[in-house]
Amino acid sequence: LYGSRTFQEDETFLYLVFSLVQIQKVCYGVRPIVTEESFDKFATDLESLDMTAVNELIRRFEIGAETHPKNEKEEFAIQVANKIHTSRGLVIGSNHEKNRQKVELFSATQWLGTPTWFLTITFSDLNNPITLSY
Repeated sequence: LYGSRTFQEDETFLYLVFSLVQIQKVCYGVRPIVTEESFDKFATDLESLDMTAVNELIRRFEIGAETHPKNEKEEFAIQVANKIHTSRGLVIGSNHEKNRQKVELFSATQWLGTPTWFLTITFSDLNNPITLSY
């Protein structure tokens, strides 16, 4: 059935695929949540950001230096960034996804009633490379 068993025998292939799926879900699954009361004011603040100040803050953050603002533009950029929270609903294993699954489970339990029979399917070999814990 399979012409090549290269991917089946490679121990790191599944971890690589899992990592790529995670990156894709992070890119498509993160949604910004703004804490600002007025979205229009936040959008205006976002448009007026000085990108050189933002890039300087990012550069200092990446090298591990202190990211305290050195001027008013950097302080304004940090204020705008503090108003943004992210929602990681589609990222596997994130707290937001776990909470979403709990809400789904509780709502299904209230709608359909408590389950009377459980079926758990697990891998019998804990050293199997397909078995990933996250």
